[in-house]
Amino acid sequence: MAKVSVIVPTYQVETMISSCLTSIMNQTEKDLEVIVVDDASKDHTVDIVEKIQKKYPDKIKLCVQKENKGAGAARNKGLEIASGAYIGFVDGDDIIHPNMYEEMVFGMQYERVDIVRTNVKCFQSEKEFSIQKDPSFGKGGIFTTFRQPQIICWSDPACWNKLFRRELLEGKKFDEGVIFEDCSFSYPLYVDARRVAHFKSCHYFYRQNEKGVSQSVQKVNPAIADIFPVLDSFEEKVSKLPRQIFFKEELRKIKQQLLLYRMIEVMDWKIKEEGKQSLLFLLDDITRARYGDWEENQKEILNVRFGIDQFKKYGLYEREQQKGDTVIELQDTFKKKLKKISHS
Repeated sequence: MAKVSVIVPTYQVETMISSCLTSIMNQTEKDLEVIVVDDASKDHTVDIVEKIQKKYPDKIKLCVQKENKGAGAARNKGLEIASGAYIGFVDGDDIIHPNMYEEMVFGMQYERVDIVRTNVKCFQSEKEFSIQKDPSFGKGGIFTTFRQPQIICWSDPACWNKLFRRELLEGKKFDEGVIFEDCSFSYPLYVDARRVAHFKSCHYFYRQNEKGVSQSVQKVNPAIADIFPVLDSFEEKVSKLPRQIFFKEELRKIKQQLLLYRMIEVMDWKIKEEGKQSLLFLLDDITRARYGDWEENQKEILNVRFGIDQFKKYGLYEREQQKGDTVIELQDTFKKKLKKISHS
């Protein structure tokens, strides 16, 4: 059994998978296994992985899915195979620092934590990096979750910049067939964890779209409505955890934030203002109907992560919820309008 299992979901990453796997195999922590789960790529991703696998036959395992099922299903397959005491995830187009897992394992063993998180550097080319700042975790630290429940509000949902203790993941799965699957996976784990560690170092390198984030989100994303079933799953998973009583208000804030992020995404779309405004009002109504008014809860988040001016510009800040429709009706209306705009 390896000390660390690294699960790498891949799909159409033939130009990037070599750099990704090389960064994992160059880890100073040598007691690890790499589980590559290819999600039915049509390019040469699998051929490249097989070539690299020949160099490390005892380290790299390859599983090829016959059908494209998404990142959630690929990661779940990796979890079925993983044998390590600690489990991490790396996306097939990203890169990690050589010391990342050695430092994370040290934190696991000597700080007795259930989750270790590192900061992230975003990059477009492998020669240029930009630092992604985090106002809460800038100095790093060890946190006892039930004593400092507010820390969960500043924890990103990504699974790939973290290492998890195996026991914490027993019986846990990613949602399949949706995007935002990290949200309903990672946040319940934070609730279940007793202690978490964050390192101030930036050891995970996240590859952005070559045209940059601002340009990659300008088209309509029909899958944005996946946030609704993901939130349902999030709530179902958390409801089964006894420790949820320590996080009630924090969990409400997180779910509000996830919908606020979707509003920001819609604001960036290049669509007619009338359609954009309609979608934003619906998302705002859904947020308030599900989790109440968000302005007071999200003041700090709005200032640091979002910017209040954007919400004021679209008439969302301190807006009164439109009464009448149920949450289900509002979500159905949103999906219908989204579909109409996507095809226009």
